[in-house]
Amino acid sequence: MSNTKTIIIDIDGVICSEEKTHERMFAKPNKQAISHIKELYLEGHTIILHTARSWAEFKMTNEWLVENEVLFDSLVCGKPCGDYVVDDRSFKSVEELIEQTKILSV
Repeated sequence: MSNTKTIIIDIDGVICSEEKTHERMFAKPNKQAISHIKELYLEGHTIILHTARSWAEFKMTNEWLVENEVLFDSLVCGKPCGDYVVDDRSFKSVEELIEQTKILSV
């Protein structure tokens, strides 16, 4: 039986700065969060990035993620179901998820 989990991570305010709709392509990356997401991804966890952004922003959002070397399995508009959710309404950061769940096998 695998110990890998499906981890859902919000984009705005978690892995990048929160920006106005027309300025989202200029969001500043949270390098520490991106680094932790990479660790989780490389350990085999499924990473789903979700956003309240509209589907019209999907291409721009995906390009920003690739440009900033964010590793993930899928990008979803809306809030899917998973084992953990990292959002500004639950775990406040990827670091908090790792600390509270001990999910990384360091």
